[in-house]
This record gives sequence, C-alpha cells and structure tokens, in this order.
Amino acid sequence: MHYNDRDVRTIVDLGRALLGFDPKKDMPFTGERHNALDDAIHQAKYVSAIYQALAVNAQPVKKVGAA
Repeated sequence: MHYNDRDVRTIVDLGRALLGFDPKKDMPFTGERHNALDDAIHQAKYVSAIYQALAVNAQPVKKVGAA
C-alpha cells in the first residue's frame, strides 16, 4: 500500500523538526558529489545518524487510561 511508503525525506524532515539536524549543513560529505555510490553512502550515514538520535531521545508512550 502506498500509505506505508517512507523515504529519506521523511527521516530528514524528522531530524530537522525534532533534532535541529540538517544533513546538508551538519554532516560533511566524503567523496565525489553526484557520484552515485558516494551519494548513497552519504545518505546512509545521515539517515543512520538521525535514526539513532531519534531512538536515544525517544520517550515511552503511555496508553490511554493507563496509570
């Protein structure tokens, strides 16, 4: 189903909104820009960094009606 689709833009938006992290400004690029492999490696690095930071900062969610 299309409503379950996620991509890099989703995690980047979360990183900017919740962590103040912008990978274009806050993570140095290694390699040759616009080289498919170097771009993919860079993308994997910043997605991983944002995901890890979100996981560390995650708060447990209380169920409605729970004490």
